[in-house]
Amino acid sequence: MRAVALALLSALALAGCASELPKPQSACTVTPNGDCTGGSLQRAAVVGRDVPGMTFARADLRGATLMSNNFENANFASADFEGATLSGARLVGANLSNADFTRANLMGADLTGANIDGADFDRALLGGTIFPDGRVCAAGSIGRCVTKWEGPSLIDQFIGFPAW
Repeated sequence: MRAVALALLSALALAGCASELPKPQSACTVTPNGDCTGGSLQRAAVVGRDVPGMTFARADLRGATLMSNNFENANFASADFEGATLSGARLVGANLSNADFTRANLMGADLTGANIDGADFDRALLGGTIFPDGRVCAAGSIGRCVTKWEGPSLIDQFIGFPAW
């Protein structure tokens, strides 16, 4: 099947159509200061590694398990983390601008000093995450960092009393 796809791409390239097709993503090798720009670790498991300064710009990290890694000062600009698990990851000083964290698990991750401009945390699990400004997200934070419970307590809800 792969040979057929490569033959088709070659034929399209000869016909001048290749510029319209997306470039296939290559697999990444995770090493300190390595470069995985535009590469893929989709559904891969990389756990407990010390790989500071690595570049993952525009990388496909959907569904990857990236728990407890040291990604200090790494570049994840425009990376796709949809459904990925980054619990306990150290992303101190990382560039996370325009990254997509939709439904990702960042519980307990450290984003101290990271650039999160334009990052999408829609439905991301953020309990225990340290945000760039030092805020620690409360347990149950989903999609945004809540630093304290913003509603009536569970007991108040159960017995019908208003929150004080």
